Amino acid sequence: MKSHHEKINRSSSFPQQERSGVQPQENAEPSAALTLGQCLNLLHKDLMLVDMARPGKPTYPVSKWKKMLPLDEPGYELRTTSFNHGRTQKKSIAKIGGSGLWNEW
Repeated sequence: MKSHHEKINRSSSFPQQERSGVQPQENAEPSAALTLGQCLNLLHKDLMLVDMARPGKPTYPVSKWKKMLPLDEPGYELRTTSFNHGRTQKKSIAKIGGSGLWNEW
């Protein structure tokens, strides 16, 4: 028989979060890395992205980021994160194995 303390710990533990909510876009290969320009081209030009790696977290539309960033830099992926049981979805661009991250505002 389990002690009262073990029952409390098991019932109050939070479920493990899975990466199932973070998936590459349908038209991008899950295992293939894209260039930063390819990722930006998959998003709407007016979508606001926040640079999470820069101080002050600058926020600009995709069209302006295309003018400011090196578009031919490889090693990025487009992610879709679901919130509210899938009712809300946010896009992000992430550097694979790096610190670059742009989230939808």
